[in-house]
Amino acid sequence: MALTSKPLASRLLPTCVVSWAGAGWVGLSLLGGCSTAKPSGSTAVAAPSGGPQSPGGEGQSAGQDASSSRGGRQGDLISLQSVNYPEKFIRFNNLFGELQAINTSEDRSDASFRIIKPGFAGAGTVSLESVNHPGHFFCQDNFRIKISMNEGSSTFSQDASFRAVPGLADPHQISFQSVNYPSRYIRHRDFHLFLEAGNDRLFRNDVTFHYHPVLSHLLPE
Repeated sequence: MALTSKPLASRLLPTCVVSWAGAGWVGLSLLGGCSTAKPSGSTAVAAPSGGPQSPGGEGQSAGQDASSSRGGRQGDLISLQSVNYPEKFIRFNNLFGELQAINTSEDRSDASFRIIKPGFAGAGTVSLESVNHPGHFFCQDNFRIKISMNEGSSTFSQDASFRAVPGLADPHQISFQSVNYPSRYIRHRDFHLFLEAGNDRLFRNDVTFHYHPVLSHLLPE
């Protein structure tokens, strides 16, 4: 029995994205509650229609496959694609956040993240952990986005926590607002990631991302 897909935009924030994770249906919801159920007799899910495409073809499964280093909590696995440069994804290179095209398995791993909800700063926040560097999280350092190891301080908890909000350029996508600098968002500029404030059209596009099932689960080696 095939699952009839809604247009991808209608399945993004603030609703659930439902994907097949092998052991059952998993809901990915960053802003609200999510109720999921496996349809009777179903063994696969059709790829969502519309929206930017993942490198290599159709979206595959992504879900809660491993405990994060934060107290053994599990998190959904995602990858974040630029809205205004759809061939490029957020990835980390030498621990610094970049916006780059994805070509190799190492690229895919570097562009794959576990989203932890709630984040280190508590209810209403999220933190993002690197899949390739477990125990390292998105963190701002002098307004540059990098991945850093959790040092257990209150400063780190704030710097590594964000509010997932409807995309500033498109409310069906996603933007990440800083907890301790609420006028600033994760932004790509010159293909590097920063924490910046702004309100013009370019800024809104630069802080808006489309999220996918995790890239490290896509494409054969």
